[in-house]
Amino acid sequence: MIRAVVRKESEFYTKTNVLIALCSGCISTLLFFYFTPIMPLWGLALSLISISIAVLHHLASVDEVNSSRKELHDKLVVKSKEYLIAYSQSPELKIGEREIALQILNDKYQGWSLGVHNDN
Repeated sequence: MIRAVVRKESEFYTKTNVLIALCSGCISTLLFFYFTPIMPLWGLALSLISISIAVLHHLASVDEVNSSRKELHDKLVVKSKEYLIAYSQSPELKIGEREIALQILNDKYQGWSLGVHNDN
């Protein structure tokens, strides 16, 4: 299932993301000057653009995963213990989602595990 990511421009173009993209562009430029006699100019310019786009795309996907995990964590923190247990054992969910529920259970009910737990 493909989800559309809707975000404000200011959320994506942070200092860190722009700095990483610029650094990848600088590395591509250095490679451009190193391989100039071997590769035609248009090929190097194309590789510079594609590397910068790839880095920005990777940063966007990492940012999306982190924000969705945080949203799920915030949503599950307020749920009851029984709901968290059922959620953590649901076979329809991804392993990462179940791990978030288990982490919340361990944080809220110290020492809790699926095997042995206290109802205190």
